[in-house]
Amino acid sequence: MLTARVNGTDIGYADSGGHGPAVVLSHGYLMDHSMFDPQVAALAAGFRVITWDERGFGDTRADGPFNYWDAASDLLGLLDAMPAWEELVACIHSPDKAVRVNAVRALGRLGVPQAAGAIIRCLAPDDDAEARAVAAHALGRIGDPRSVGPLVTCLGDADYWVAHNAAAALAALGSPGRQALARAAAVNAAGAPHAREALAAARLPVPEAELATPSGGEGGRKP
Repeated sequence: MLTARVNGTDIGYADSGGHGPAVVLSHGYLMDHSMFDPQVAALAAGFRVITWDERGFGDTRADGPFNYWDAASDLLGLLDAMPAWEELVACIHSPDKAVRVNAVRALGRLGVPQAAGAIIRCLAPDDDAEARAVAAHALGRIGDPRSVGPLVTCLGDADYWVAHNAAAALAALGSPGRQALARAAAVNAAGAPHAREALAAARLPVPEAELATPSGGEGGRKP
């Protein structure tokens, strides 16, 4: 879970991200945020769903007595403390690598589709390898189909983690990304091992014919 310091207490919360209207779900007595897991799964496609643990429950400690007014104040403070994605996008352009990397990581965790274009630009070969690797991972979390092409290019990146994260992101992008992985796995190119590994990790089959070598040599599945 995420945490935010509110009213002297570290409040645990979860944020599905996304660009839809925000919905906040507050649990009842003796429960925690996990009681809403089915609702989050049902609503996350169209809404930004925020769940949280009140004092004394789940991941939020209670260091003293509290009442319903305190809980209401905690929720208002939590909403104020949650990061604004527009400010995070602006941080992507910071000259400080640590700021850029953490901003991209946070945007991926929040699943902000409006940030996809800026994060795609972080895949440029002239950027730092760590920044490219984090950007590839974030794009998989965001799920914007515009990232398929740039991620395919990253399959051949000289840095292992850039190529690995790009392959995993493509597997998470649904049919377009998985089709791109299958095509990449079918040729003897630099990114083929990463593509095959991602397909296997996602338990996605690769047709035997897709793995035939271009020269007409023997094909087959990865041992």
